[in-house]
Amino acid sequence: MMDRTAVLLIGCARGIGRTVAERFLKERRPLVLLDLSSEAARLSTSWNKSGAQTRFVRVDVRSIPALRRALASELRRQAVSTVVYLARTRERQDFGSVTPAMWDEVFAVGLRGAFFAAQTALPLLQGPSPSFVAVSSVAARYVGQESAAYHCAKAGLEQLVRYLSVAGGPYRVRANAVRAGFIVQDEHRARYAARANAAYRRLAEGVHPSAVVGSSADVAESVAFLSSPSAHFINGEVLTLDGGLTVQDAYAVAERARKITEAGR
Repeated sequence: MMDRTAVLLIGCARGIGRTVAERFLKERRPLVLLDLSSEAARLSTSWNKSGAQTRFVRVDVRSIPALRRALASELRRQAVSTVVYLARTRERQDFGSVTPAMWDEVFAVGLRGAFFAAQTALPLLQGPSPSFVAVSSVAARYVGQESAAYHCAKAGLEQLVRYLSVAGGPYRVRANAVRAGFIVQDEHRARYAARANAAYRRLAEGVHPSAVVGSSADVAESVAFLSSPSAHFINGEVLTLDGGLTVQDAYAVAERARKITEAGR
């Protein structure tokens, strides 16, 4: 029997969020789209013309009262079994350039909003296997080129799903996260595949054990699985989706990169 309960997506106008929405539409699941962007409104209208059931609600996750009101209203309007939190903001800034305002912005969107969304939603979720799924990043565990605020917010998000896995127990709600690695989003695929990026592409793929990078669809499939009854006993977990890149030690990755670079000269 197919699950006909709705999925509520927070942050879904572009990139991975849009692909996750499209993945649930394949199951003919009703969608509630919470986003600040007018692009999400346009997508909702377009999908509905094609026979989908979606509702767009304009919400700024930085406003906790507005977020609470929207969630409570939508979760009482129809049966929702899954909340997927995708909202985030990022700005690549080095250590010395991070400002208090930028730090607060990243945490407000990427972590604070997730907590208060869960606090409101968990008691109201329904369905055969109610769940909260967050999309994280390998930046939660490793230091890269993102800002300190982004790294720390993603680390906090992963700890949050562990906390929610226990706090959601009385409501039978599971909480998990997908930790995304090197993902080429659909909107960036043409640029990634361009002839001018051949050397970059060869290096990016070569350092992965299977010589492939991830796609938005890979993230969407993982989110769909974690939200499904098939994952009913998976709770408090962070699924690393990086093609095995980070199981290698740093020297091994550096050696792979060196050989790839030398071979390309």
